[in-house]
Amino acid sequence: MADPPPGSSDGRDAGASDARRHSLTRRVLPWVVTLGIFALIFSSIDRDLFWANLLDADPVALAAGLLMFFPIISGSVERWRWMLHDHADLPFRTGVKIFLAATSLNSVVPSKLGDLGKAVFLHNEGITDLERASNSVLLEKILDLAGLCTVFLFGFMVADVGDPVTRFVAAFSIAVLAGTGVYLTAHRPWNRLFPAAARMLGRWPTLRSILEDSPRFTGDLAARPARLIAIVLASPLLWVLHMAQIYFFFRALNADVPFLLVFALTPVAILVGLLPLSIGGMGTRDAALVALFLPWVPPSTMVGVGLLISTRYWIPSAFGVFLLPALLRSKAD
Repeated sequence: MADPPPGSSDGRDAGASDARRHSLTRRVLPWVVTLGIFALIFSSIDRDLFWANLLDADPVALAAGLLMFFPIISGSVERWRWMLHDHADLPFRTGVKIFLAATSLNSVVPSKLGDLGKAVFLHNEGITDLERASNSVLLEKILDLAGLCTVFLFGFMVADVGDPVTRFVAAFSIAVLAGTGVYLTAHRPWNRLFPAAARMLGRWPTLRSILEDSPRFTGDLAARPARLIAIVLASPLLWVLHMAQIYFFFRALNADVPFLLVFALTPVAILVGLLPLSIGGMGTRDAALVALFLPWVPPSTMVGVGLLISTRYWIPSAFGVFLLPALLRSKAD
């Protein structure tokens, strides 16, 4: 039987049905991948040893790891406030609320796309326009990735690793650092990337206006060199705090690994978790951790460490869930 004509009612109904199926598949598939990976992991480890390791956790190391949330979150919010300092006054408490609410969104969407909500929340709180809010969040994400790649490169150079996977990530990290330089020089006359991209996005005026604001945003930052240097340097320093927290989680389960090895291998697992394959990077990140640390940590112990590392996402998310409704109501207003 012939397909209905594109403009007919049957054609429109069929198109809507296909769109609904596609949308459902996109929502369900990450859950299937996440649960499937965890099922495979737990079917291949000694589950009794896994639970025994968790129950025998070192309370001091565990508490030290959990306390690291305070400087990590505070430092991240303060860095964001520095970015907006000349254009908007972001109160510290409001920044923390938006940070936690966005983290809760990250728990259910891939690739930390929930962070894009920070720009919307910032705009709807009346703190700044959407273009400047979006560029501040974009710079945050660029510097977060660049900071992660920086600590990885440090670990890669000083730790005894050099397999094909880490060499590939090293090349990727160098490319990320180069891309960061491109964004930070968006205001330079010779950098025509952003005006050209803005022209290409003529059909999407919001995206076009954000890209058109990028040179102005980076120009404002460059006008205060000391502050810009502080913002850039704060990013790898924040990741040093992240790595220290993760190291405490290793110590909590009596997994004796060199501190610098955490710098060299954990960023690889975090990058794998950013791939848009599972919910909040769960499963993919855990499988990568088990594979990367296999020569040093038994899988049953490493799965427990991965669970503790996941608290880095779930504990802030739990607080963010309670803050999200108020920010969403602000959006509706």
